[in-house]
Amino acid sequence: MDGIAGVFVFLEQWRWFRHPRLQDESAMVVGRIYYIEGDLLGYVPAEKDWVAVVRDAPSVQKTHFFSGSRGMAELIVPNGNLDQDRNSTQIQFITLDTDLAEMDVASGVARFYNKGSNTVIKSHKPFGYSWPIRARSSTST
Repeated sequence: MDGIAGVFVFLEQWRWFRHPRLQDESAMVVGRIYYIEGDLLGYVPAEKDWVAVVRDAPSVQKTHFFSGSRGMAELIVPNGNLDQDRNSTQIQFITLDTDLAEMDVASGVARFYNKGSNTVIKSHKPFGYSWPIRARSSTST
């Protein structure tokens, strides 16, 4: 009897995972702070203040970061992107999706690496909008 009950439990779980409403929802892409050297601050809109960010902290859409005057940070996104920020860089992640990463670099130096086969990186800079990055790497100043 345990075998039959196990089959029913499996079929119920299978039906739940295959539910059409769940298939329509897209998963949120969450990046992680991989490396920090010096200071890295993140903006908290609810408190309207900058707070210290620690290694392995998540980064999602609409996240702001600022590296200190001698700071450096590396952020990894599961869609195949790596972002390196150096020396007083302020960056906001506008869009993080499975096929698109869009950032706004307000100041400083940021380097983007695109290691995803179907991913495009777009960056806004004080000097204008950069072309979509499909190559292996690019530097934005």
